[in-house]
Amino acid sequence: MTTSTMRNDITGLRAIAVLSVLFYHVGAPVFPGGFVGVDVFLVISGYLITLKIRNEIERTGRFDLSAFYTGRVRRLFPALLATVTGSSIVACLIFPPSLFQELAGSAVAAVLSFSNFFFYGESGYFDTSTRLKPLLHTWSLSMEEQFYLVWPVAMIFLMKVRGGGVRLAVIAALLSASLLLSIAKMADQAMIYYLLPFRAFELLIGALLALTERKSGADKAFGSWIGLLAGLACIIWPVLFYSKETVFPTYNAVLPCLGAALVIFSGQCKAGRIIIGNRPMVYCGLISYSLYLVHWPAIVFWEYASGSSPTLWGQAAICAISVALASASYHLVETPFRHSKAISSRMAMSACFVGASLVIAPAVVVWSGDGWPWRFPGAAMTLIDPTRFDEGVTHYPRDCFALPTQKPDEKDPACFTAANNGKKNVLLLGDSTANHLAAGLHTLLAEEANVLIWASSVCPPVRGVAAKDNPNCRSNMDQFFDEILPANHYDLVIAASFQELDAMRAGFGETLETFRRVGTPVVLVGRPLLYRANPSDIIAQNLRSDDFGTLLASRLRIGCDGEDGLDQLVAPDRFFSMKSHLCSNGLPIYQVGGTLINADVLHLNGRGSLMIARNLIAWLRQHTLL
Repeated sequence: MTTSTMRNDITGLRAIAVLSVLFYHVGAPVFPGGFVGVDVFLVISGYLITLKIRNEIERTGRFDLSAFYTGRVRRLFPALLATVTGSSIVACLIFPPSLFQELAGSAVAAVLSFSNFFFYGESGYFDTSTRLKPLLHTWSLSMEEQFYLVWPVAMIFLMKVRGGGVRLAVIAALLSASLLLSIAKMADQAMIYYLLPFRAFELLIGALLALTERKSGADKAFGSWIGLLAGLACIIWPVLFYSKETVFPTYNAVLPCLGAALVIFSGQCKAGRIIIGNRPMVYCGLISYSLYLVHWPAIVFWEYASGSSPTLWGQAAICAISVALASASYHLVETPFRHSKAISSRMAMSACFVGASLVIAPAVVVWSGDGWPWRFPGAAMTLIDPTRFDEGVTHYPRDCFALPTQKPDEKDPACFTAANNGKKNVLLLGDSTANHLAAGLHTLLAEEANVLIWASSVCPPVRGVAAKDNPNCRSNMDQFFDEILPANHYDLVIAASFQELDAMRAGFGETLETFRRVGTPVVLVGRPLLYRANPSDIIAQNLRSDDFGTLLASRLRIGCDGEDGLDQLVAPDRFFSMKSHLCSNGLPIYQVGGTLINADVLHLNGRGSLMIARNLIAWLRQHTLL
């Protein structure tokens, strides 16, 4: 849609979408559902792209795919490349190696339009906090670009079909299939959130509107202020009353998407020109793409540099900075590349190709170079160098840990099958705090024991637990006790659970009794420390500190005191306290040999696993359990 034919009401609707997202991300309390702004954007995109294709085919009898994709590149890539480049420079200056390496991977993914797959692949129990991913928001751009790859070709074929009713029926069927798929797979929140097949219905709502629309809004009986206000209400209600707890997209995305479609359908009326077609809203809509691009890196870097969530004044400052950066990007980057006649399409495409290469090449070097730990001085560099985290460890030979969407029996049976090879069979049972002991135990016990694993996310070693964050937990543990245990004899079980403490208190006695009947001793491992942020990040932000131990102690969420009642669930000689080996004089033991022992806020890296395994093995031998 050219500037001359630009609809101010749609541009104003973009403003509503981007401001909803901005206020939600910055933490404004009255916008708990502001994330639906992304869905409004998707409806707008589906509408405009389909309308463009339909109009060109009806006018000329053909659709120029080459011109279309060139236009998309000129529209989207310059500002994206500028944002990725700026984010990479800031990250190089302040991020520790682990985060800088992750950003480098996401930079490549964003430029090549597969960041939704990248972040979906990273999602899960061990995922870095979303507040530490400056390019996380590019997932939606990549998903749109994937839609742009397939939809024009599909539309060319659909427009050849005689009879508009058939076209509408096909699109309606695709829309329904996508929505039903999103609902059917709602247990996998990451998949339905990031991937196109589960969100295509939002784009197709816009496409369906574009194919049914024939007259201008001023001529429509329903194109009035009533339709406009109803559409705005359908958007504003989710913005105000949805929250992070809302299952999304699924059926919950239908309301804001229909609201967006209704606003587009009705927006050309007089009320539309006043409410969303006014000059401030139109300008905000014009810079909405750049504002969407820059606001999230601004939030991430602000929070990282300050070490906390922004105050009200901080939120206002982030918004102001984002608008200023977006305005500069729109006028200095977006507009020249998109509209300047001095820059030909060939020149623009060449510039984007060169720019993409200049982003991807150093990003690959950063990724392969483990996030460039040499950027940090002396002892701090050694402390947070991820290349040293697993030194001295023989990695466990199989991937046995089950994420929330997986079941342990989907893994290699060798993970949990007792072997008859003259060695003792030692089983790690529970959640990830059982699993992170595997590397150290396997390294130290390889000659005398088979270290086996039955572990999954947020799943305690107890029957019948409906863990909130793991829909497979109940079936996983029931299967273990009903099928796996009767078929295998374990010489020792090492159990652990970090969450679901109430379930442990209520049901671990039954677990002990089950193993007592088969003659297998059980050791319960206590909870490890939990930091408020990754120790690597804390240290990288405080390089001038002369006492990292005290610093890290001040950032503990779960510290050195108490066992949360877990030590009361077993006899004293069957409880191994992690905290007694992770703390000294009330301060956390955070390093071994000058390198951190934590992989993230909770889990041990290879060095940490090895350190705890040495103490655990000595304790087991002391109690004649090994």
